[in-house]
Amino acid sequence: MNPFEKAPSSKKLMTFLGICAAMVVALFQSSGLSTVLPAAVADVGGQELYPLASTLGGAITVLTMPLFGWLGARYPAGKRTLLTASLVVGALVCFARALAPNMPVIIVTSLFWAFTSAGVYVISYTMIRDMYPPERAGVLLGTVATMSAVGTLAGPVVTGLLIDNFGWRMACHALWPPMMIAAAMVFFGVKVSAADAAPMARDTGKFDFLGCLAFVLFLGSIILVLSMGASASGSAFLPFGQIGSNLLIAASVVGLVVFVMVLKKKGDKAIVPIGALKNRNVAVLTGCNITLMASAMALYFFVPSYVLLVMKGTATQAALTIAATSLVGLVLGPIFGKWIGKTGSARGVLLLGTLVRLAVTVAFLLLLKPTASIWLVYVLMFLVGIYNIQATTMNSAAPQIQVPAEIRVQGNSVIQLGMTIGSSIGMAVYTLLIAMYGLEQGLTVSLIVALVLAVIGLFLGLLLRPLPKEGATPEKEPAKAE
Repeated sequence: MNPFEKAPSSKKLMTFLGICAAMVVALFQSSGLSTVLPAAVADVGGQELYPLASTLGGAITVLTMPLFGWLGARYPAGKRTLLTASLVVGALVCFARALAPNMPVIIVTSLFWAFTSAGVYVISYTMIRDMYPPERAGVLLGTVATMSAVGTLAGPVVTGLLIDNFGWRMACHALWPPMMIAAAMVFFGVKVSAADAAPMARDTGKFDFLGCLAFVLFLGSIILVLSMGASASGSAFLPFGQIGSNLLIAASVVGLVVFVMVLKKKGDKAIVPIGALKNRNVAVLTGCNITLMASAMALYFFVPSYVLLVMKGTATQAALTIAATSLVGLVLGPIFGKWIGKTGSARGVLLLGTLVRLAVTVAFLLLLKPTASIWLVYVLMFLVGIYNIQATTMNSAAPQIQVPAEIRVQGNSVIQLGMTIGSSIGMAVYTLLIAMYGLEQGLTVSLIVALVLAVIGLFLGLLLRPLPKEGATPEKEPAKAE
């Protein structure tokens, strides 16, 4: 029997509300960071370094997400402690960032946000699935997606107001108290003993630190090369062709070679478990996360800058572009979650969202000009919200509904890892393109790249399949010809 489902309703509600609060604060932080960092640069300097504060942490998340997945699968009763600890770390990151005297300190403290991301995206979703049956979990996971829309809606607007009136440090201080409250709610929520949860534990073997560190070396080096290799002003921190850039490229090659060797040798014991990746839905959802998250970064991070610097809009107008993406999510999150839970598949939700993504990206390519109306931008960003909430809901609900229980936690960690890889590489590539071509032309080139990635994600989504019903006989693979 599942001891989490048998927990008192009041405790399950407290855990769920704590997860919702954590999601709001996490997305509040992420959506407000694009406003906080420029304000911090204006105060403490470090213009040439600040892109690393939002990109380099993705490399560290490559370590934390599979680690949390490994721990969650091996010690299901410890998920409560893992999530609580990750939220406390997030609160400390926000507090330390508020006190940072310079940009290097902001970058270093921001790296530890990877622990919070792992807790929120790897552990919290599986905790909801542990507590509730599939259809109910689908609705609640959709509600969590709505909470992410609330955080994304409030983040840029409230952050802008706090910066305008009290400074960027106060915008950081505003985050850590609610993060601690969320941690307390999770800690005092559902508690299950290790003995009761033992039947749900999976033998995951030893954690693959070598493979993990190799992949961190590969991804971190690539991010540094792309983020620091070019500058419109000609003052790149690590210019292409020079020794620093070449050494990082060599390091990335070494990291990739070692990672492939470890993957081949360790199989299911590797950082990316071969057994989990052999599952069709895990592989497809991971691929969708990589392509669609990389696609999303072009609009999400650079349209506000375009409004501010190319269209000569105000900071409030720029912030409202991100806020506009969250409005539709307040309604569609539970609807999409219920759709996934009822059908047992995220395929329909993914295809709908990706078709909207393609249409909106084409519209931006054709209509976004320096003389465009700000209201046109708001309308298009409102439509962006449809595929944003689709991606968020799919990311939270699909692994819990479409991945078999025996590989769910590790499969989920691989899928969430795909999200991190996609967003990190996407941000680094678009930063490079905009540095090379300037913001106006660079965003156009970035949108073309985003369009191609969305098409790939659309075709991948066609491969998703629902799990067999409990008690049903799984479909047999076609027999191979002799």
